Amino acid sequence: KLLAAVAPALTSGPKLLAAVAAELARLGGRVVVVADEVDQLVARRGGRGGLESVFALTQAPGAPALAIVAVANAVDLLERGEAAARSCEALLFETYSAEQLRGIVRCRLGLEGAAGAAATKALGPVALELRIRQVAKQSGDCRQIVRLCEQALMEAAAAEEAQRRSAEEAEAAVGAPAPSTPSQAAPAPAGAAGAPGAPPPPRRGALEPPPV
Repeated sequence: KLLAAVAPALTSGPKLLAAVAAELARLGGRVVVVADEVDQLVARRGGRGGLESVFALTQAPGAPALAIVAVANAVDLLERGEAAARSCEALLFETYSAEQLRGIVRCRLGLEGAAGAAATKALGPVALELRIRQVAKQSGDCRQIVRLCEQALMEAAAAEEAQRRSAEEAEAAVGAPAPSTPSQAAPAPAGAAGAPGAPPPPRRGALEPPPV
């Protein structure tokens, strides 16, 4: 809504600043503006950067009582920023330690109960510890550990689903009816050789009795 309201003034810096200040004043009371990734607003090659315009909102005519919270990845942003930025106070968030990352893993996987236990087993204690130490040493970025937990949970769920389907297929195979037995041969006609009650065939070479 704010961008739509100030769109007609986007072609001019001072007009844009005044338009944004007026729209913020319409909110009433005190206003807190949170701006993330302000590293992208730092001036390059000596030009006027957008970060200076953001902080200039506090002094713009018609602006309300305004506080600005700027979030950046660069810890030296205020030192290399414009004068308006250098007048701000910095609050440095330290990177996560290995012990803190371990706590994040325990908390995240512990919330999932049996699925979390399966994910922990799939990760393996040695591999998990090595990954935690690596992240803590390189960046301390907890997002990498959170992604690792999410991936392990998905893999554990997929393995459980595959195991369930395999068990169902095995159970269905056991409960299936046995194949029918081959049909028995039809009995020989009466009087035929081998039929019940029929005289045995003469032995080979036996003499037949003389006719009466």
